[in-house]
Amino acid sequence: MGLVNEEHVLIADNPDAFAAAVQRLYSDRDLWQRLREGGRAHAISHFGIDRMRKGVSEMLEGMPATASVAVRSALSTAP
Repeated sequence: MGLVNEEHVLIADNPDAFAAAVQRLYSDRDLWQRLREGGRAHAISHFGIDRMRKGVSEMLEGMPATASVAVRSALSTAP
């Protein structure tokens, strides 16, 4: 997923490290804000609707024009 420890998430490899990370996150407001903002920005840029539209559009480039037009039209009206 391309997530970076301390930038988007806290990564822990065992139960004790996980518990320590949860406790740290719960008690550190600045860390919470940084991870919340970084995680949200990462999710939107990699998995948001605009990124998905771009990915579908790139896939359609090799399709016959008639199929491509119908799918592009449907995508442009999606919420």
